[in-house]
Amino acid sequence: MATATISVPTTLLPDDSLMNQMGQKDPSVFQIIDVYIIDNGSDSYTAVEVYKGKDDQLNIQADEIVKSIRFDGMKQP
Repeated sequence: MATATISVPTTLLPDDSLMNQMGQKDPSVFQIIDVYIIDNGSDSYTAVEVYKGKDDQLNIQADEIVKSIRFDGMKQP
């Protein structure tokens, strides 16, 4: 399994409906994303993206779930 963490600039959308339509760019707003590439053992790979939130416990649980993924090696017809 290979892992990369990326930070993507995002657009902050305030509650005001007009601003939601137009968007408001803020250089300090980023989304952290962990990208996992998992070898499934049959000459192909699975990509999993985990979008990090503000809840550290949920972030840890998401990482544990991804790291527990295992393929049984059986090829599908």
